[in-house]
Amino acid sequence: MDEKIYKLGNYEFKTLREYRQGQEDLEKIKYITEQLDIYDPEVALRLYNLMRSKKIRFKGEIGKSFFWCISDIVADSSMNMIEKEKGADKEEAIRPILETNWQKIVGIACIVIAVICMGYYGFMELQD
Repeated sequence: MDEKIYKLGNYEFKTLREYRQGQEDLEKIKYITEQLDIYDPEVALRLYNLMRSKKIRFKGEIGKSFFWCISDIVADSSMNMIEKEKGADKEEAIRPILETNWQKIVGIACIVIAVICMGYYGFMELQD
């Protein structure tokens, strides 16, 4: 006895119920992708949070695949944000060192000049 297999794209379903759930998931996904730019990191993060909190629900494998797709987009955008922050952190870390060194040099120069002036004053007082 042959079992009927239902297909949606690359997905196969054993029962009509699973097939219908796949269709519902596909309709939701189509609506979401038409209305929103899912590749925008902020949009992807909001979608991810809505799916995690079960405010947007999917019933079958197609929905799970979409969830993993959104998860990947969020992860990729998070990595990009971390890399940008690391680059900015390096620049921020170097700047105080340069400013501190410059300030130290000016401070030492002022102290040296003050010592020279006091030495000159003391030497002149001794000569008089």
